[in-house]
Amino acid sequence: MAEKASAADHVIITTNNLGKESVSTILSGFEKGMQHDNYTLIGDLREAVRTAVAQAGKDDIVLLTDKGHETSQLVGDDRIPYSDKDTVLEQLFGIHSKSS
Repeated sequence: MAEKASAADHVIITTNNLGKESVSTILSGFEKGMQHDNYTLIGDLREAVRTAVAQAGKDDIVLLTDKGHETSQLVGDDRIPYSDKDTVLEQLFGIHSKSS
């Protein structure tokens, strides 16, 4: 996946469904596959999405991969409410929903 992501001008590397794996293990594994140095590591998924939206310029495209339609993420043994869509809307328009 990192090889494909390297086609982007800038990549924000984050976590998804940690389960019992550590944040640093996930981030470093993805980082090893990057083919350029123009990336940022952000361990918290919600913060990573907010950062991507906040940094995007007028002609930029923000591509969020992996969570899509899902409404939660796995952290340890717990399912935590989470939505890419809600996080983006919150960042863009200050809209808060029940899953934020």
